[in-house]
Amino acid sequence: MIRDSLIDTRAFGFGEVWTIKDELVSIPDADRIDDRVIHAYRSILIVSNDSGNTNPLTMTVNTAPLSHRVDLKRLGDIELRASKDNLRYDSMAKLRSSKDGGYFIL
Repeated sequence: MIRDSLIDTRAFGFGEVWTIKDELVSIPDADRIDDRVIHAYRSILIVSNDSGNTNPLTMTVNTAPLSHRVDLKRLGDIELRASKDNLRYDSMAKLRSSKDGGYFIL
């Protein structure tokens, strides 16, 4: 029997931006050289279009962290514009980090 407390009725749509505690996010490039400011919260981009995103029993969703440091763009990063993408700042989705680190919401 599955406990009700383990059922998550949220749906995570591909391309949506969510906010989670920054301490739960790993950004390997910055974390490795200890050159990252840990904020209270960080925006993340849902990068999986799997049907599990809406399954209340799925415990993980593949995501990529967002960074406002657009000056540090690397191969595989996607720029998001505040004026177009409903963000507070111009940002970058660190898709390479998603591949390397496997970001998940629990």
